[in-house]
Amino acid sequence: MKEKVNKFSHISVREEKLKFIMEEVGINSPLVLDPTLLLTNDIWERVFPIRNMFNERYVLYYRLLRNSFNEKQVADFAQRLGCKLLILEGRPRPTIKKDTISSANPIEFISLIKYADFIFTSSYHGMVFSLIFHKQFFASFSENSDRAESLLTSLDLKDHLIPHKSDIPTHIRKIDYTSIDLKINSLRSLSEKFLKESI
Repeated sequence: MKEKVNKFSHISVREEKLKFIMEEVGINSPLVLDPTLLLTNDIWERVFPIRNMFNERYVLYYRLLRNSFNEKQVADFAQRLGCKLLILEGRPRPTIKKDTISSANPIEFISLIKYADFIFTSSYHGMVFSLIFHKQFFASFSENSDRAESLLTSLDLKDHLIPHKSDIPTHIRKIDYTSIDLKINSLRSLSEKFLKESI
């Protein structure tokens, strides 16, 4: 790996674990934001025609990795909020189940997140867009949680990452997006600085 990556003049990574791996082979790789987070929500809304696809309140469960959440508890959570539960499959699957969406194009995907009352996601980018659009959420991953854990730790939101198939917490700390945006803005500035210095 060291021989291959040494051919690059600049390398950045999105999670702490990979940064440590690169350091072990003598390569300094700054930790940067996922590219989707380089745009603020107002830019996303200006670029894309994001309209609500539903005329009722809903909780969105973005099910990229199955077995990440206790699905009965997710359904009970939505019921307690007085919301319909919509399940978005992370991979296209044939389905005849009501309120299950087998696939969504990029604009539909963003819309589903933007207008949800609450989000459960086993997708890193489901989590990222939840942050972009200031949603309350829980993330859980049956595998490969390193990138999500790294980002949420940097934002002091690790309590919104729950172990897979564990109980959904009864006490939910509401995310204060005033402070989160300040942290993301700081990380965004560092990411943009890396890009400008790399060009």
